[in-house]
Amino acid sequence: MYHKLSENHSDMLTVNVINFEKQIKYLLDDGYTFYSVGEIIRMNEAKTILKDKAVTLTFDDAYLNNLTYLIPVLKKYSLKACIFIPVSFIGKTNIWDGGSDRIMNLEQLLECQPYFEYGLHSYSHDNLATISINEFKADLSASQQELNKLKLNYFPVLAFPFGQYYKDKIKLTNAKEALADNGIKLAFRIGNAINSWPLKDPYLVKRIDIKGTDSFWEFKTKLKKGKVKVF
Repeated sequence: MYHKLSENHSDMLTVNVINFEKQIKYLLDDGYTFYSVGEIIRMNEAKTILKDKAVTLTFDDAYLNNLTYLIPVLKKYSLKACIFIPVSFIGKTNIWDGGSDRIMNLEQLLECQPYFEYGLHSYSHDNLATISINEFKADLSASQQELNKLKLNYFPVLAFPFGQYYKDKIKLTNAKEALADNGIKLAFRIGNAINSWPLKDPYLVKRIDIKGTDSFWEFKTKLKKGKVKVF
């Protein structure tokens, strides 16, 4: 799980593009196979066996810097990434966390379709664990209706904003039913752990959070363990 890329800056959510390419090259050199989200959907439903070292690239929030810095790396290595779009913020900025980073507009999203798969990142970028189940359903419906209206192709997948989801079992069951009713095949949390295969729970798929502050050793450790143990 990534967010932003930059040519000259790194922070918790921003990975320097030189380090990002170093990470991608390491994965390829170390024998990892990259699977697109579309492939994961099909293979999970068919219970197809994945290769031992399997990885999927995901980016949250559809930042404009993904267009600038991510696409050249994807083109160079013939890869795809899934971009999760906070739908009501298309063409705006990340005001949900007080930022001013540009989110791609519709024209840019359409331009990038050969390189990206798109998924849902909610309509309003609210913490979905803090809203009612009816609000969750309304947000999901609004996301799909807006992307359909914009004629922007997307895969039936959702990444929970902030990685948060209902901890209450009844609410979580209701949320999963809503996802299924709306045709959503996969929902992604954070989790910082390695997924079993076939996926144990397609609506709580774990992702490894890659930070711009990670050392290369920390990146490699996360690949093996999901996270770096802090003593």
